[in-house]
Amino acid sequence: MQCVTLTVDYSASAMASRLLVVALLLQVASASEDGPLHKSLAHHNEAFGALDVNKILLDFTNSSVLKIFNEADGSLETWTGLAELHTGFTGLLSKFTDMSDVTVPVSIIEENTPQGPGMAYTAGSNKASGFEFFHDVFVADVDGKLFRQDAFIHYVAPLAVKGAAEAPGVSGPVHESIAHHNSAFGKLDVEEILLDFTNDSILRIFNQADGSLETWKGMAELKVGFTGLLKKFTNMSDVTVPVSVIEESSPQGPGGAFTAGSNKASGFRFFSDAFIADANGKLFRQNAFIHHVVPSTTNKMLLV
Repeated sequence: MQCVTLTVDYSASAMASRLLVVALLLQVASASEDGPLHKSLAHHNEAFGALDVNKILLDFTNSSVLKIFNEADGSLETWTGLAELHTGFTGLLSKFTDMSDVTVPVSIIEENTPQGPGMAYTAGSNKASGFEFFHDVFVADVDGKLFRQDAFIHYVAPLAVKGAAEAPGVSGPVHESIAHHNSAFGKLDVEEILLDFTNDSILRIFNQADGSLETWKGMAELKVGFTGLLKKFTNMSDVTVPVSVIEESSPQGPGGAFTAGSNKASGFRFFSDAFIADANGKLFRQNAFIHHVVPSTTNKMLLV
C-alpha cells in the first residue's frame, strides 16, 4: 500500500490544480504490475487528470454503470451506458475545485483471475474541494474494461472556493487576475489564460538548465508561449509551491505576485514566477525562471 499526498501551499493551490485533478486518487504503479485492468486504470486516471471525459469513456463500455452515493445529502446517482456516463463524469469532475490537500492512503488493484473478477479499491479525501472522504470500487469485465464504478462520497460544496492566489481577507483586481490565471492554468486552457493578459503583456521564460530565454509579446505570441509551457507539465504528482505572495497596486507602486516551487516528476527542479500588474490589475509581465530538463522516462500515475 502506498500513501501519496500532494503538498501544495493553499494560497497557490490552483496553480497546481490540474496538477491535481491529476493527483486525484493518486497511486504510482510499480513496473511489475501489468495486465488489462492495470492498463485500463492507468489510462482512466491519465484521462481523469486531463479532465477529458471522452477519453475516460474509452475504458468503459455501453454496459458499464457508474453509481455515486453522497452520504452528506443521501443522494444516489446512477449512470448506465456511455451517454449517461458522459453526464455523470462531467458532473463529478466539476466538483474537484481545489486539489491542494488530496490524499489517497489506499489504492489496490487486482487483475482478473480464474478465482474471480478483477477490481480496484481506493479511499481518500479532498477537504478543500468539499470531500470529507471518497471511496471507489471498480469491477472489471473479462477484457479488463471498467464494468462497474461504485463511488461512496461525503461531499458538501464549499461555501466559497478560493482561487489559488486568494489569501483570506484579501481581494482586489490583482488577486482576481491571479486566481483566474491559476484556475485556467489548472485546466490547461490557454484561451482562458490569455484573458488575464493584454496585447502589451510579455512572457519571459529563462531555463537555467540549458541557458535558453524565450520572450513572447502580445496575445498571439503569448498563446504560443503558454502552449509550449503547459506541455512541459506531464506528471504533477509531486508539485509543491511553498511560496506565493500577491500584492495589489498601491500609491507606492504596481501590484504583482511572486511564486516559487518545483515539480521534479515533470522535470522541473524548480520554477519561479514574478508577475507585474498593470493599472487595471491585468498581468503586464510574467517573468519565469525555471530549471527544466525533459525526464528520460515519464512515470504514469494511476489515479483510481
